[in-house]
Amino acid sequence: MLALVGCAPTAAVRDDGAVLRAVLENFCVGKTSQFSVISDAPANTYGVPKEWPLSHDYERQLQHQPVSSPAWQAGQICAKARIVPKREIDATFANDRRVPPGWEKFFETFKGAHGYHAYSRPIYSSDGKHAVIFSDWRCDQGCGMGMVTELEWTGGHWRVIRYAGTWIA
Repeated sequence: MLALVGCAPTAAVRDDGAVLRAVLENFCVGKTSQFSVISDAPANTYGVPKEWPLSHDYERQLQHQPVSSPAWQAGQICAKARIVPKREIDATFANDRRVPPGWEKFFETFKGAHGYHAYSRPIYSSDGKHAVIFSDWRCDQGCGMGMVTELEWTGGHWRVIRYAGTWIA
């Protein structure tokens, strides 16, 4: 079982930590040797694909979201993923005068990482049985992509049911 610092598993359906753990589950238990650095600053939210059955419901929920979401709590999620303060990520680029700054210090600081991720707080469907979470991945100059992932509450846990790209560099 994946442990997310500050987010104990609960029976509550609207558990942001449980949604994030479900999104990261395949990465955490997979055979990859990569290490994932995750920013504590939530990712931006984008639109949900219109062909998804609950897209209108999510869009309504998005309209009621606060302008800024609370940060994720820093800490280890699994052996391959860790949430770090955004200021630590930003510090690796701070003194580089190039435009855009280089990634050498980032890769030196976060050994084994191939970039960093940011995840939004989940947006729940009105019935609480589905959620979407948005993610951004930055991976060097001119490299990155965004995703939206939909999950369903079933059998006492969150399960990824679909995902789609939102942007690509």
